[in-house]
Amino acid sequence: MVRRHTFTDTVVFLDAQQLYHHKSKPNRFASKMSEDAIAVVLEPDVAAIFKSSKTVNGLLRSIVSAIRQSSRKKRTETLVS
Repeated sequence: MVRRHTFTDTVVFLDAQQLYHHKSKPNRFASKMSEDAIAVVLEPDVAAIFKSSKTVNGLLRSIVSAIRQSSRKKRTETLVS
């Protein structure tokens, strides 16, 4: 059975939304992030491995570099064949 949203559900949602908005505070970490930064949430087991965002970014950059080199190598092999 599919439950349809009712007017009461909408009112409760809006009340909760206003409540949370009322308690909100400015992001204290926003000044530390660059203008084009994107926030990503890591699962707790993954986050436990990394001590800082620098280590996460370093690993991700090395993976991206390896992927790019691998794809270039495949294109070169295809052109030579």
